[in-house]
Amino acid sequence: MQKAYNSGIVIFMAFVMSLVASLSIARAQDEPGHGIMTNGDAAVTGFSGTSDQNGQPFINTEGTSVKIIGLSDAENPRGQVIQPPVKLETPARSVGQVFGVALDNATPPNIYVTATSSYGLSIVTPDTNGDGIPEKATTGAADATFMAGQFGPEGGAGSIWKIDGTTGAVSQFANIENSVAGLGNISFDATHYQFFVSDLESGLVHRIGMNGQIIDTFDHGATGRPVAGLEAVNDDPSLKADITNPDFDTENADTWGLTDVRRRVWGLSFYRNRLYYSPTEGPQVWSVGIKQDGSFADDARVEIQTVPGGFPVSDMLFTSNGKMILAQRGGHFGSTDYSQFHTPGNNAVLRYGRDETGKWIQEPKEYAIGFPPDHKNASGGVGLACGNVIWSTGDALRNDPALADRLSQGGELVINGLQGSRYSAVRPLNTPPFSSWFVDYDGQFNDPQNIGHVGDVEIYRDCQRRTDGYFEERWPGWTPEWIPPGGWYPPEWWPEYPDLRLIKRNTRCKYVGKSLIVECKFKMIVTNVGAVVYTGPLNIVDNVPANVTYVPPPAGNIAWNCQQPGGSGAPIVCNSVNIETLFPGHSKTLILKMRYTGGKHRRRIKNCAILEVPDEYLANNEDCGFGKVPRPVRKYCPKGWTRYPTTGSVPNGWQIQTIGKLICAKPRRIVVPPLPLPLPGPVCRRNEDRFFNPADIPPRWRSRRVTRNGRTVWCAKPPIIVDPVPLPGPVCRRGERRYFNPNDIPPRWRSRRMTRNGRTVWCAKPALALEQCRRGETLFTSRQAIPRGWKRRVIFQNRRRVWCARPGIVTPVRICAKGERRFANQSQVPRGWKWRQVRRNGVTYICAKRQFVICKPGTHRVGKRCVPDRVQIICRKGTHRVGKRCVPNRVQIICRKGTHRVGKRCVKDTIIIKPRPVAPRLIPGLIRCPVGTRRVNGRCVKN
Repeated sequence: MQKAYNSGIVIFMAFVMSLVASLSIARAQDEPGHGIMTNGDAAVTGFSGTSDQNGQPFINTEGTSVKIIGLSDAENPRGQVIQPPVKLETPARSVGQVFGVALDNATPPNIYVTATSSYGLSIVTPDTNGDGIPEKATTGAADATFMAGQFGPEGGAGSIWKIDGTTGAVSQFANIENSVAGLGNISFDATHYQFFVSDLESGLVHRIGMNGQIIDTFDHGATGRPVAGLEAVNDDPSLKADITNPDFDTENADTWGLTDVRRRVWGLSFYRNRLYYSPTEGPQVWSVGIKQDGSFADDARVEIQTVPGGFPVSDMLFTSNGKMILAQRGGHFGSTDYSQFHTPGNNAVLRYGRDETGKWIQEPKEYAIGFPPDHKNASGGVGLACGNVIWSTGDALRNDPALADRLSQGGELVINGLQGSRYSAVRPLNTPPFSSWFVDYDGQFNDPQNIGHVGDVEIYRDCQRRTDGYFEERWPGWTPEWIPPGGWYPPEWWPEYPDLRLIKRNTRCKYVGKSLIVECKFKMIVTNVGAVVYTGPLNIVDNVPANVTYVPPPAGNIAWNCQQPGGSGAPIVCNSVNIETLFPGHSKTLILKMRYTGGKHRRRIKNCAILEVPDEYLANNEDCGFGKVPRPVRKYCPKGWTRYPTTGSVPNGWQIQTIGKLICAKPRRIVVPPLPLPLPGPVCRRNEDRFFNPADIPPRWRSRRVTRNGRTVWCAKPPIIVDPVPLPGPVCRRGERRYFNPNDIPPRWRSRRMTRNGRTVWCAKPALALEQCRRGETLFTSRQAIPRGWKRRVIFQNRRRVWCARPGIVTPVRICAKGERRFANQSQVPRGWKWRQVRRNGVTYICAKRQFVICKPGTHRVGKRCVPDRVQIICRKGTHRVGKRCVPNRVQIICRKGTHRVGKRCVKDTIIIKPRPVAPRLIPGLIRCPVGTRRVNGRCVKN
């Protein structure tokens, strides 16, 4: 009893201590200084605004240049304006005017911002009228200085500022030599713990360490362009600006010292050991490798040849599934009244993906930014949140007069700030963007004249996996209405779009009867591996080999309509009869039966199927299957052999051979010894005649004497007469037919006259239409240019032979084992994971897995194993549990009053009326009966 009492005290004290610890943690999180950013918060840069001084607008030094906004608790998007909490505001007196923003990987992260001229350049001269306020200037002067709030304290156009992630304190992180033009953008390299910063004045990309020191630089104009075979463009020091020069003009960006557009780099981002950057010329997207020590490689190359729109790419990022997002800004624009800072209306947010070969697809997909047409109202910043949400900066995002009545229901119309949209909502989806959120940067909704007042945005993403195997964020499609199949888990980055995958199973074929006709059944499985429900038709084209015929009808778990329009050997086209709905993880099947002859000489049949569905990822829409043909079963003995049912029935002395289950026999052959053959005599050559007498040889014939084994003959042949060789006549080209009379040429044929050595012919061929490559094929003008392993075919275009080729099917080789995850290096492996090194093709990979066991739904952990949960049987109403079964309850029949139970029924009771005894009055000659009875034969009976 005493032990039980002590254990109860221990448990109660442990509960109290855990409660106190949780309360202290919650209080610590609420206290200031725990962290200025949490998962889903956005760091946004923008113009700090103006303040009136003596009737003139000056930079507002108390205005906000960097703002931390909490975006994680937004409701479902319907085009409305949201007002999230503002967690921190950094004024212009601390950092000046900044554009680029980056976060490091600290917890919580620190914020880094770069000085900029994207909001114009403001200069002043000393006070001349005695009001104590400097005079605002628009052109350079000998005593001109930058206006207060243009750049941070004791910093210039090349300063980088750090905002502490815990306290919010501001300090100068680095200072790059820059006169006027300012910096472009900044990107953090978490692999090598360094920063990359673009310089708009020199065109260099600076590599900066965590201590703020410049390590080295990369010159795109002088180093990157020559590697790609372009002319080198060096820095021109004469282009640098000086605010003391009278040629400097605050309203003309050409006087601000911006470097040549061919070497001017603005947007950049680090991804998978390569730095992607965007030169203003084009604009284009290039990349350069980052070595293991973090330095620049010498392998610059063009990734995107031309970004549509013509305006510079000021920001870029990469999603976890390898897509590249670009944001454009309309250059630099000076404005004395601080209203317009770039050219609006044609700046887009674009998404690029790769093809099956890993090359970037040059045609991007675009997001609809803002309601005003043509939905290209971006202002140069883009960020990615954990919930697959793209946040971009923009101007006049909801100011569309045509939709004013509808938009006014969701908030203010004048919004200069942020727009959040789903990652998969590319145009024509979400156009106009009614499935988006909108946030105003400065909280003022009466500034429709302002353009370019919002800069860059960066989102804090802490998308860590929980201990139960899922992510903390709300995965798309994972709703209470949808139950995933057993054993199904979402991938690390679940794509937020329907992605259909086709798998074709291998099969074993069989012979039809006793013939050599082979019949095969192929099963194709279409699975939705995306995160969004797919609704639409399913179209499958099965490309079969020659002489293969489709045998209807098709089978599967849905209704199909299949045809083979071209007959035997032509593709089999199958379409779903109904519009199908595939939830994430669910599948539809198709079974096709086909036959072909010649199975005796053919051991395998291969055919490939293509799922023709317009989805995001086409690499898994094609698969091939193999049908193994069995060896023919022999049912007859070879020629000369006789079949017997048993070996005992074979005659004595016969030779017996067992072929499969057949017993074949034949008489043994008696070999007679051969007679001695005479020795061979002389033999003449193939073109010679034999003569036994030389006098019989015709005159002028060439002869020779041959002796062999004592016998002699003469071999002779006629002399060779050489006729004169005729001169060659005209020869037509390949594909042309020769005609000796022009009247014989078919109509509408293209012909030409050929004369050679006195002979004339006409060469003609039919007029061919311009052949085109099929879908999925690439046109090559030479055979040598086709990549190795690609499937090719020849077509003719304008009398020229060209090749159409498509990549072959490459089966990826698994590097890590099942249940393991691949990491680039050992430092990325989470703590406590068990890891090992795997080397493939000269490259070393790190494969790791958790040491603890995560059981799937329906099981629980016992030691290091997952065992099924105990099934709790809940019987429905009217049944009760007996063992592991539910049996019906015994029916208790309760009869109402006036009835009684007979078996399982209620029947009426039998009424027995007993007359009340009444003492008869003894009247002589008369018997009186009670009421309700009468007298019958001296008795009282019931009426």
